[in-house]
Amino acid sequence: MLKKLNQFKRTISKGQSRFEWVDSVLVNAIEHGEWVIFENANLCNPSILDRLNSLLEEGNHSLSINEQGLVEDSLREVKAHEDFRPMFLISKKTLMDQGRDVSRALRNRCLLIDIDYSTDENGGLDQDVLSIAEDLHALVNK
Repeated sequence: MLKKLNQFKRTISKGQSRFEWVDSVLVNAIEHGEWVIFENANLCNPSILDRLNSLLEEGNHSLSINEQGLVEDSLREVKAHEDFRPMFLISKKTLMDQGRDVSRALRNRCLLIDIDYSTDENGGLDQDVLSIAEDLHALVNK
């Protein structure tokens, strides 16, 4: 570790720097089969959500990471682990207040479950929603 820090110090002092790619929490979740909750997904930039459509396509379940650049002369393609589960939550309140919805393409790739819920005093999901998510997880993993 000390060797790496000294090397980094020398690189910076010479005015040289380099870009090092670090996978995001989302990419790690895709690769390791974790569940991801996109709360208030309708408030997310539509172009970002549209990038996720390929993850939800039957028979494909992959995501191209263009931002990383070429890796061994091609774009990196992240294949989703079979246990990866994205959950897109849409608040009726923000849907009504903002008038923003997710794209039809995203909706067509998802199972729609309508749940009336509230948030806790901190603005996060209340225990009922977390309990429902745990029940769904148990059902899928039977």
